Amino acid sequence: MTQTNTKTGSKRKVRRRPKLLATPVQSLSTMFAHFHVAPLSTATTPRSAVWQFEGNTGKWYNFKHRSGTNTECSISNSDIEIKYQGNPASTLAFTVGGFQYKLDFSAMQQTNLTTGTTRRIRRVES
Repeated sequence: MTQTNTKTGSKRKVRRRPKLLATPVQSLSTMFAHFHVAPLSTATTPRSAVWQFEGNTGKWYNFKHRSGTNTECSISNSDIEIKYQGNPASTLAFTVGGFQYKLDFSAMQQTNLTTGTTRRIRRVES
């Protein structure tokens, strides 16, 4: 069997794969009957958090992923939270409006790597 590109006329061989026959699943409880899952306590249950930075006037703003604006931001709130959960002492690089920034979770601040300006950041659990 061959496939032909109608614009260029080039041809290539193709082959048909056998049809995949899925086996029926009885139920999730049957599939996972041999697993024991302990209930999570409220102390270990992950909570959602909002990451914010402090503006020039002292007002706090949420980090938001934006594209197509003059304040285009390369990361989202969830990107920050995932990185923080992975290592609360790490840093995260990102861009806003063409400027390179670094979030330092240990110092809880963001630094503009071009100008050296720093701002406080915070994590607000919701």
